[in-house]
Amino acid sequence: MEAHYHVHHSDTEDEEETKRDEPQNEGTDFETAVSLTGFGKFNYFLLLICLVGTIGHQCDITSLSFLLPSAECDLQLSPMDKGYLTAVMFVGSMFGSFLWGFLSDAFGRHVLLLVIYLLDSIVNIIASFSQTFWMLLVFKFLAGFLICGPQAMTKAYLSEFHDEKHRARLVLWTGLYASSGNLLVPAVAWAVIPQPWSWKIFDLITYNSWRVYMLIVTLPTLIACILLFFSCETPKFLMAAGKDDQALQVLRKMYSVNTGKDPDTYPVKFLTTRKISRVLAPDLSHKSVFSVIRRGFCRMKPLFKTPLLPRALLIFTLNFGAIYGVNTLKQWLPQLFATIEEYDHLQVELNITSSRGVSLCEMVDFVAAQDDTAQLRQSGTGHCSVAMMENSVYIRTLITAVVSMLGFLAAGLIVNLLGKKTMATSTYFLGGVCGIAIYWSRSSELTLALASLFIALCSVAQIAVLSITVEYFPTTLRNIAISLGLILGQTGAMVGNITFPALLSINCTIPFILMGSCALGCSALSTLLPKTKNRRNSVALKNTVT
Repeated sequence: MEAHYHVHHSDTEDEEETKRDEPQNEGTDFETAVSLTGFGKFNYFLLLICLVGTIGHQCDITSLSFLLPSAECDLQLSPMDKGYLTAVMFVGSMFGSFLWGFLSDAFGRHVLLLVIYLLDSIVNIIASFSQTFWMLLVFKFLAGFLICGPQAMTKAYLSEFHDEKHRARLVLWTGLYASSGNLLVPAVAWAVIPQPWSWKIFDLITYNSWRVYMLIVTLPTLIACILLFFSCETPKFLMAAGKDDQALQVLRKMYSVNTGKDPDTYPVKFLTTRKISRVLAPDLSHKSVFSVIRRGFCRMKPLFKTPLLPRALLIFTLNFGAIYGVNTLKQWLPQLFATIEEYDHLQVELNITSSRGVSLCEMVDFVAAQDDTAQLRQSGTGHCSVAMMENSVYIRTLITAVVSMLGFLAAGLIVNLLGKKTMATSTYFLGGVCGIAIYWSRSSELTLALASLFIALCSVAQIAVLSITVEYFPTTLRNIAISLGLILGQTGAMVGNITFPALLSINCTIPFILMGSCALGCSALSTLLPKTKNRRNSVALKNTVT
């Protein structure tokens, strides 16, 4: 098959382009074809979709940490109720991760992203009307089940529109998008939750400020859904699925939008898939969902046989340990900061003064021991209402998000100097030390510093392990290994969020010692990882942990 070009350039430019781009008798490969579309408005529109979608994912996952201290009064939540609500998102993610991964490979990224964002928006809008613990629990499970899909799909969607020259840098930016989402969530909460808004709908439904907050943080996924209506399927996926004609139409559209020229002047007339792995059978999208899932499970089998099984177990354990600590503490930090504010409020109210510093655990125990806490929670007028009105709760959470962002930026600068294995080992160790030290902290400022460092360091460690995973497994099993590792990590987050309030009520020391010890154990296990090549544009910062 011959590729024909109709390009209006000078003779010199035409000769250079022909030498560089024109395949002999076989059509044009994806990398060459997509590079000829240029970089412009179409690409910036894709970046906007991924920015809004990634922020929507972060809002879905992290907004609960601000809702719980506020909803405690209205929904009469016990500490264990809060644990179940934070964990249920990760339970939903565990179930959804398998399904969405298989379906996106079978039916494409675009339609699936559009449907998921639409359904997630609907689910969260309904959840904002929750009047009971059980209603909120069910809809947050559904939100977790849905939103876990776009977490990986948006990166694939973005990368499959770009050539190798732009791909690594653009996917790297998605990590910063996630960080911006982590900053947006507390900022919106700070602006909305302290407001004295409250309305009665049909004298049955109370709609107040924390419910308005839920509605506002749903907007990014809804906007992403609307933007996707004006986008299309990736040309790389279409080529991998054997739909070269459709892929060519997409490439022509990209060329026209970026250059302002007529689509018919796009120089490529035929495509070749010789450099694209056909991971899908051409007719796979016509099979049933169950057939797709069964095929996906069959592809996983080599990971659970030697010689790959020891590698898989090591990677899965490291993911479990990192995300167990990070996502548990991250979700409970606003509640802990609210407890500090409740403690200060009670000290003033009860006219109690202390000549020495008070540890976080002593504050937690003191607040929990107040006889009137349960009664005040029932009436909706207690300290749980007071704590989330204080600016310091939101400021401290914003500081934690900024420290995490700075941690990723610093890691990106030194990863090539240290190596990913050394970075994983050292950040796990330092994070573990910070986690254990929280117990001995005797000031709210030191507690904030230690908690922020623990989250930042362990997040960087987990991403370093993710980067090593890419080079640790064969090409055909890399995506599966990464997905399973993240699913095991979500399992760790689920376990952590359920056990944290229970352990906190038994002995405040236990959860912090456990999180720190888990990170130290991961540091020891990281010494078993292989040394990998230090490459520029390492994938170590392609993602951030939620």
